[in-house]
Amino acid sequence: MRTSFVAIPLAFIAAVPASAAGRAATFRIQLPPQSLARSLSQLAERAGVELLFSPALIGRRRAPALSGRLSLDEALGRLLQDSGLTHRHGAGGTVLIVPAPQRPRALAANEAPVPEILVIGRRSQNADIRRTESDIQPYQVATREDVAGSHADDAESFLRTRLPVNAQMSGPAQLTFDNLGSARSQINLRGLGPRQTLILVDGRRLPSAPSSDSGFYQPDINALPLASIERIETITSTAGGIYGPGATAGVVNFVLERDYRGGRIAVSNGATSRGDAPEQRIDANLGFTPDDGRTDIMLTIGHSESAGLAFGDRIFAYRARALKARNDLGQFLSQYPTSASINVLGGSPLLGRSPVPLTLTSNGGTPLGSSITHAPLAQVQDPSVLLRNAGTIDLSLSPDANGAKRTLLPEISRTAMLLNVRRAIADGAELFVDGLWMRNTARSVVPWYIQTAAVYDPALNPFEQPVTVTFPMPGFDNVLKNRTRSFRLTTGLILDLSRGWRANIDYTIGKARERALLTGDSPSQEAFEGLLGFPSAKTVPNPFSNYAGFQSALDAYRRPNRFEFSLENRLRQLSARVAGPIFDLAGGPLTVSMLAEDRSEHVPGSSLTETRLDRIVERPLPEVRQQVRSYYAELRAPLLSSASQWAWLRSLEVQLAIRNDRYRNTAPSENERGGALFETLATSDRSTTVYTAGIRFRPAPTILLRASLSTGVLPPGIDQISSRVVPYNDVARDPRRGGSPIERHVSVVVGGSPDLEPERARSFSAGAILTTPDEKLRFSIDYTRLEKVGEIALTSANGLRYLTDLGEIRYFLANEDRFPGRIKRQPLTEADAARGYTGGLITRIDTTALNIGSTRIDAVDLKGEYLFPAGKGGQVRLAGAITWQPTYRRRYDTAGPWYDLANHFDGALTWRGHAGVEWSRGPFEIGLDGQYYGRYRVISHGRFAELHAEETERLQGSRFIRPQFYLDLAAAYRFPAGRWTRELRFGIQNVLDQSPPIVATNDQYFMYNQTGYSLLADARRRRFDVTIVQRF
Repeated sequence: MRTSFVAIPLAFIAAVPASAAGRAATFRIQLPPQSLARSLSQLAERAGVELLFSPALIGRRRAPALSGRLSLDEALGRLLQDSGLTHRHGAGGTVLIVPAPQRPRALAANEAPVPEILVIGRRSQNADIRRTESDIQPYQVATREDVAGSHADDAESFLRTRLPVNAQMSGPAQLTFDNLGSARSQINLRGLGPRQTLILVDGRRLPSAPSSDSGFYQPDINALPLASIERIETITSTAGGIYGPGATAGVVNFVLERDYRGGRIAVSNGATSRGDAPEQRIDANLGFTPDDGRTDIMLTIGHSESAGLAFGDRIFAYRARALKARNDLGQFLSQYPTSASINVLGGSPLLGRSPVPLTLTSNGGTPLGSSITHAPLAQVQDPSVLLRNAGTIDLSLSPDANGAKRTLLPEISRTAMLLNVRRAIADGAELFVDGLWMRNTARSVVPWYIQTAAVYDPALNPFEQPVTVTFPMPGFDNVLKNRTRSFRLTTGLILDLSRGWRANIDYTIGKARERALLTGDSPSQEAFEGLLGFPSAKTVPNPFSNYAGFQSALDAYRRPNRFEFSLENRLRQLSARVAGPIFDLAGGPLTVSMLAEDRSEHVPGSSLTETRLDRIVERPLPEVRQQVRSYYAELRAPLLSSASQWAWLRSLEVQLAIRNDRYRNTAPSENERGGALFETLATSDRSTTVYTAGIRFRPAPTILLRASLSTGVLPPGIDQISSRVVPYNDVARDPRRGGSPIERHVSVVVGGSPDLEPERARSFSAGAILTTPDEKLRFSIDYTRLEKVGEIALTSANGLRYLTDLGEIRYFLANEDRFPGRIKRQPLTEADAARGYTGGLITRIDTTALNIGSTRIDAVDLKGEYLFPAGKGGQVRLAGAITWQPTYRRRYDTAGPWYDLANHFDGALTWRGHAGVEWSRGPFEIGLDGQYYGRYRVISHGRFAELHAEETERLQGSRFIRPQFYLDLAAAYRFPAGRWTRELRFGIQNVLDQSPPIVATNDQYFMYNQTGYSLLADARRRRFDVTIVQRF
């Protein structure tokens, strides 16, 4: 049906007039969440009515999804719910959209700022108050359309490209070797670390992912079907007063779609412009009521698979090698690069000997004039080839797991299921069951050995000098599989109490499980001892011999590799909520939302199996437990109305939230030497009270000002309260005893401490929102100052699997007066005093963690949107968001220096943002979105990194990795509405096929973190995907 817009601000949608009887008739309708104007147009076409509305009145309002067999009045009622608009029927069957009558000062319960789940009849499981971008605190909200238009693979990739405040520089799937093969999600607001960003789904916590190293990870949400997301609410400052521990950097709440009736199937296929890394996805939704609305059932199933990439599929690693070889050959050679040839280095860096010029033993000694050379595998026995290639090495990738076959991006398979059932058991009472199950599986080929050997034996060495060789080893690949599974099941009751009050009580159980399994082979420890001249009962694998013979000899030393663990975290949570109005104020009711909650997470003890020194051994993993009891209240007070005589303070509203959390963390800890590993447990038991306070008002109808002050806490992690006592094994000297050596019987306590206090955060935010009267323009700017004190500084390396590293003894010797009791001594004897000593013999040194760190961040977030007409019936939307974070400073000691983390890979970019343009007309829309990432230092922050900055920058050839920009295109077409509706979506990511900057790391061995490109980018480069959506 044709739609036209006339000069006077009325939209006429021509159709056959409907009689009163026709209005009562029902018809099947299927509309997605979209602009209200578009939904009204499509409804008019489907119902065959003449619908009149003013585009200025509709503005940029959004409409919810609409599905099912409905009457015209029912459909309009749902579309206009909470919009401030209503409809009325005119002469001749026309329908007009008009402003709703002025409401009484006491707002209806479903309009009050209370948790969405408490609103009877609104099928939402969101346990939080619905947050908007005009809220008192600086929230950013992404809609379903934003998510669909991004063509992102998963929730993590969407937030990395479309949420500039998310400072995450890389995901676990980009560094599978470092992350035990995991493809889980990581979201890192402001760059403070994933542990300081709280992840919620429908306002509730998911079970934390268990960790073999640190107790708990951030929950994994990468398997969550993007088609199930209604919106994503992100608070970009500390929010402990509302959300509790862990919300020091902010909170991301994924609100899932529940108000859906009908069926929907979406099938996606994609691949890169190079024809590799194919991916497929299918999402299905079904919502229905079996008893005319008394019971609502919704089921969602999603499954996706992606093939991944190997290092050999892209040129990044090769280009990084060439860059390093060109800029600093000596440093590059110290990384022992393996290739498709035999690379030869004069001398033995492995044994600490500097490279020396090489001389061939053949022909009476032929000097090469260089300390390096190489030979192809089939020609390594030919001295003339080694001579001809003097001064060069092969930069190609070896055809094995240390080279071309190594995983750049893993193969991933993800599945999720969501089930929601709500049943009205009486007027004002509903029962519900809500379930979420997710599985995320990744497979990677990873290196697990060093393909380097020193050749000393003259009978095996064609050179007069000892040499070090690197060589390919196909057939020794190791496969690492990682699978995370999580589920959450909540059942509860929602009650409509008297005087507008609502209550909800629910019980949640959940589990999160991670299993990692590595299988493969590697050479045994003695495989290359014969090259050093040691006797061997087996044939020595000599890389200078026939390569087939080398491989055959190496097979005799083949040993199985194994690395395996399985951990399960069990969640139990009981929650009670109540909310409602207290009394009326000038701008509306004073409302309060309250919560009481008891939550526990428990990881039973387990074991880890791994290969060590050619033997498969099993080591215990400890039991850990976390218990939290919380009480929270949030007041919203609209003190003045929009018509107040106090013009500069109109619509004045105040927010105050207070929360108390008592947490109890239990982890292994030892106080005396000689105990079995993880034999004893320590408990950290603390109570914290934090708050959030804020204010907003309108000094003018189109200007909103807001400010808020929030505090939060981050309790010590499980790994930060675990400790162990180890024997002294250092050469430190005692400054209080004339610099004499410390005796060997001294005990040293390393790791964390149960006496640690929680880290404390405070953030102040102030901002302004500018809109036009027709709401077609919206621009917001918010400044945030975030400060943390009492940050935990680990003075010794720690981890639940290890707990054996020696503490920083010299630090405590130098600061004994600052930390009394950390160094235990015998009484000072008269003889010692006569020698000038000021302290007795040391008997114990406690090097466990301290609350002495602090952080300061300043950031400005800008976000804007502008809608304007373009052509007949067309509309253009400009939108973008930018984060400017000029200050990110941290110090690890109150008496120490500040370190700058801004524009560092392990910190946050100073500039990060995205902007786009979208044109739509009728059923068609097309848009472009560009993402910008500012430059960053090639080194991490800190004293050690700065000491080695010169050599790192020399290897890279610059101080900074250049800025990056990537452009995406998205298009969609909705076929005419009917009983069955269909939508086609098409996307091109990285339209310009931009190659990411090459990054030359200075890691010692190739197996670590040597992807060769900036991890801000997607290694796949340009890629396409097509999605077909069928609704019924």
